[in-house]
Amino acid sequence: KERKPRGTRPPKYKAPVPPPCPDRIVAAHVVERLPVVTPEPEPWEVAYYDLKARKDEQVRKKMPDEWFKKTGQDDMGQDVDDKDKEQMQMAPRTTEADEKNDIRSLDRGLERRLYLVVQGKDGKWGFPQAVRNEGEGMRAAALRGLVEHCGEEFQIIPVGNCPMAYWDGAEGGDTASRTFYYYSQYYTGDLHLKAPNAVDYTWAKREELDELFENKELVKQVLVDICDP
Repeated sequence: KERKPRGTRPPKYKAPVPPPCPDRIVAAHVVERLPVVTPEPEPWEVAYYDLKARKDEQVRKKMPDEWFKKTGQDDMGQDVDDKDKEQMQMAPRTTEADEKNDIRSLDRGLERRLYLVVQGKDGKWGFPQAVRNEGEGMRAAALRGLVEHCGEEFQIIPVGNCPMAYWDGAEGGDTASRTFYYYSQYYTGDLHLKAPNAVDYTWAKREELDELFENKELVKQVLVDICDP
């Protein structure tokens, strides 16, 4: 049987059909407040550092006390250390915002990552976003959406120029939309909601996003890779 040249044989596979172009392109902004304090150590960490301290104590060589004293003064180092310890007071890890469960305060959950979530005029919670205008860059649309929701005093540090993920959905009936998620970190400034784009906001922990977002698949498949606990 005559074998056809490779270039003339029909392929055995079918090229994938690209999805249709969505009618609406949306740019959303995931704003994260980084942890302020280190988290509480795990039990294995406490045991490790305790063992390390005892091992170091066994091999440590004691230096002469006169090396740490100034000429003409006795026991200066010990007295100064005790005085510093009396004056120094450690700030509590649990703040007033934690006790009052103030979900709009940046002072809550100091050892956790918090994410800015706003409530639109339709009552749904989501990240600040804006529909991309014709000829507008995606990153510029995401920054514009943040200003339209949070005001110009709210400042962030964008992490990269590319979106972290996207999600295809349908909003407003049969109008298809694709939302691109950009990631940034909170820097400084007060948040002033700008009606009617946003009516309420919260700084949510990772597990609280499951309760706020109606689309559970979005949280499960997309936000789980963007929002760290």
